[in-house]
Amino acid sequence: MPKVEISEMEKDALGEVMNISMGSAATAVSELLSAKVWITTPRVEIVRADNMLQYDKLEPAVCVKIEYVRGLSGNNLMVLRQDDVQMILNQLMGQPLVVTPDFEFDELNISAVTEVMSPYPIDEKMAAFGLFVQTVDGHDFDAMEAAFDRAEAEKG
Repeated sequence: MPKVEISEMEKDALGEVMNISMGSAATAVSELLSAKVWITTPRVEIVRADNMLQYDKLEPAVCVKIEYVRGLSGNNLMVLRQDDVQMILNQLMGQPLVVTPDFEFDELNISAVTEVMSPYPIDEKMAAFGLFVQTVDGHDFDAMEAAFDRAEAEKG
């Protein structure tokens, strides 16, 4: 496999894209769980997959894969330890925030964590919480102004 190299500027740009993406995801998860969600600033590195993670600290774990379908090509991987998944699901289900040894990654839990951790579609998740949601082209100032007017009218 050929060695991939990117410039510091490209690393910064990738880090910023991931920061925006994961920041949006953290906000959506925070709203969904009614709890603060904190993330770190992304660190961009090029590594071989077999050197990527210290798996012994993660296992058992679940990996959520998000594929870019428009505008970019590639994938986003989010790896969560079993204990963290259990805490997220307990918070979501209103259960005590404790880790129990009998927790299993069954089909229902995997489905739930995939839904929670996916940042897409954010608009549908926010609407599910009763928020007024609009999709607007950020390059179309007339459309943005109309969206602000609709939001103001909705707010009352």
